[in-house]
Amino acid sequence: MATNQNFTDKARQAIVAGQRITEELNLSQYEPEALLVGLIDQPDGIVPQILQRLGLEPAAVLGDARALVERAPKLQY
Repeated sequence: MATNQNFTDKARQAIVAGQRITEELNLSQYEPEALLVGLIDQPDGIVPQILQRLGLEPAAVLGDARALVERAPKLQY
């Protein structure tokens, strides 16, 4: 099992950002899309650079990823 010590600082920051999004949106579980948002939302991270090299606009992909996260199942109380 992986521990936080096995990840880079940027990866840990993205994981925490995804957790924060999951909590803020009251999602029923940590969705991969939440992690994707955390990765893309790092302006000095590698993921936005890769997207740009692929000819994609990171802001547009981030918007699409956020839309997917917002449609994820939510906890009902």
